[in-house]
Amino acid sequence: MSGLNILVAGGDGRLGRALRRTMWPSGVLVHFMSRAQLDVSCPNSVAAAFGAQSYGLVINAAAYTDVERAEEEVGAAFRVNACGPAVLAEAARHAGAKMIHVSTDFVFDGEGPHREEGVTAPCNVYGASKRAGELAVLSGLQDAVILRTAWLFDADGPNFVTSMLKRASAETVSAVTDEQGSPTAVGDLARAIVCLVESMLADGERRGGRIMHFANQGWATRYELAEAAFDVWAQCGQRTPRLLPVLAAEFAAKAKRPKDSRLDCDIFTQVTGLRSRPWRAALEEVVMAIARRERGAGS
Repeated sequence: MSGLNILVAGGDGRLGRALRRTMWPSGVLVHFMSRAQLDVSCPNSVAAAFGAQSYGLVINAAAYTDVERAEEEVGAAFRVNACGPAVLAEAARHAGAKMIHVSTDFVFDGEGPHREEGVTAPCNVYGASKRAGELAVLSGLQDAVILRTAWLFDADGPNFVTSMLKRASAETVSAVTDEQGSPTAVGDLARAIVCLVESMLADGERRGGRIMHFANQGWATRYELAEAAFDVWAQCGQRTPRLLPVLAAEFAAKAKRPKDSRLDCDIFTQVTGLRSRPWRAALEEVVMAIARRERGAGS
């Protein structure tokens, strides 16, 4: 892998920032590009990036992720999540590069846990745009891997966990009991991507043209995830609210969420040899980091 150049699109997003903090193999040169530097949906912008440097691998961490706003900004969601991956895949194909495209559990609905070959059924615009991006990459580039993940959280936010903790001083907080998924720490996903890169490039073996899932071990409802976060928050000496169970229908959300988006991650483990840690362990680490930051800010 000596001298390998890797392009990370979406280098200023939360996954891009986590990838910046992750240790990469020696000899790998990772080029992180923000949206201002690389607009994945613009062919001229992508062409300029590939014209300035020769890349052996492209990691697409760029995405339109505002699930609620996507219901109104359909064109913007599809431009970034569907057209963008198509443009990147075409550029990678011409450059002879491999590609990892990060996707989402929101391509599913119905009963999980969902396997990679399972039937997709997006129930909102965001999920539909991400599924369109998957299909564009798979049809445009043989040497590509679609890596789906789910329910991402980290200490920086915005995400479900940081949203819950910001409301921890309230008397009561509500969380949904009838949606379940696979909570995943962003840092763990970043390390998994590096592991996948090593696997894809080891001995020149071709591992493209397939879909994989990565998430932390175990499943949870939104309520269980919030409850676990508040438990750790309390252990850190922070005030916590009374958590109230509610149904998703009680929220006036524009976008419908999957009731069960749990991911089966066996193929990723078989390919890379990496087995993820339980989501509760990852959550504890993240919540404690937030608590330390809060104490430091208040000192």
